Amino acid sequence: MDEIKSCVKCAAILLAIIGMIVFAFIGKTPLSGAIVGICIGSILGIVGGVAIGMFITAIPLIFSLLLTLLKYLSLAVITVLLLVLVRWAFLVEFGN
Repeated sequence: MDEIKSCVKCAAILLAIIGMIVFAFIGKTPLSGAIVGICIGSILGIVGGVAIGMFITAIPLIFSLLLTLLKYLSLAVITVLLLVLVRWAFLVEFGN
């Protein structure tokens, strides 16, 4: 059971990070892209993790998942800041 919970948490975190990376390049500016990325990525992580968790376990996993996502929020913020820097570098190098 613990292995299932850890797999669901990892899936939610991966969905959040993938969402941030994919959606960070949508905005017209690096900052707006980063904001869109972190919002949509967080929503993907929470919804995806909860959906996976609902199929496997019960309500306590959802609360545990939300706490885990909050714990990894600092990692998400660092990731988004790096994406802002990368996007800004592309804009400076190649223009719009």
